[in-house]
Amino acid sequence: MKTLILVFGAGTGIGRSIFETIQLKKTESINIGFSRRGLAFKNEFLPNQNHQFDLTRPTDFDHFEMVFNLEVEKLKANSKNDQDIQIIVYFAQGDGLFKPIEEIGQVDLNSHFQLNVFASMKILQILSPAIRLATRSTLVFLSSTASKMGFANSSAYCASKHAVSGLAKAIREEWKEYNVKVVNAYLGAVGTEIWDKRTDFAKKDMISVSDAGEFLASLVDLPNSLYLDEIYVTPKKGIL
Repeated sequence: MKTLILVFGAGTGIGRSIFETIQLKKTESINIGFSRRGLAFKNEFLPNQNHQFDLTRPTDFDHFEMVFNLEVEKLKANSKNDQDIQIIVYFAQGDGLFKPIEEIGQVDLNSHFQLNVFASMKILQILSPAIRLATRSTLVFLSSTASKMGFANSSAYCASKHAVSGLAKAIREEWKEYNVKVVNAYLGAVGTEIWDKRTDFAKKDMISVSDAGEFLASLVDLPNSLYLDEIYVTPKKGIL
């Protein structure tokens, strides 16, 4: 079986850690990363490479769709039949927006939801034909403890993460018949760069980025009959 692994948000933080950990596994899968910090590409994806994809720019989606469809055609040509393909997708892109609600500008709000929510919805639309034809697929959404509860000065972030969780739950039901596993990963505080300007939180109390990446990368190897709908992970101290 040909396995295609796509990691969105592979340039920094948890996404980068997931992408690099999967590479170290040295499996026969085709591992492809995407982020704004990736290398520009034309008409093909390069295995084990982080490709340039700005999830806030509409033309980048058009380019991704064209090249993704070409990649799927190549996989089909090298497979025993059209359905001998496994697709694994990590939605690890996103940013933080931590301000009192009255201080949040419309431009920042639009950009935040585009990256955290709407980009994933657009990617799912593009992937849909291939997902329906694949033998099996796994979608991993990086939700948050902010998907389950509220935090002060985090209204936009909590709202976007609640939306990510809702999207994952809906797709799980919508694509059940296509043998799609959907993992909703509720992560507690992970010591990424979004905490750098929040001096009221100490990164030493958080899950390390490498540990988070190593754990999430292990979801590539879920047994066929095991469906891991939700994961709730926190640092040692719990909710910070």
